[in-house]
Amino acid sequence: MNLSLSFPAGIHPYQWTKADVLTWVRWAVDEFSLTGVDEQRFGMNGKALSLLGKEGFTDRVPFAGDVLYNLLHNLLQGG
Repeated sequence: MNLSLSFPAGIHPYQWTKADVLTWVRWAVDEFSLTGVDEQRFGMNGKALSLLGKEGFTDRVPFAGDVLYNLLHNLLQGG
């Protein structure tokens, strides 16, 4: 799977708006059947999201934070 084609397509994560971040979270939840994700805990822009460490993700989503973290960092590395 080419993660660079995931939502929001074609925009570097640093440039995502709050709405783009929520779109990406919803995409990841649907694509990977993630449970227990409160998307409102990600009410931030892409730069803020990108600056979260793995702990920031797992604090927000204990059972799926590592998946979201890895997906985002794959995108940041051009994956």
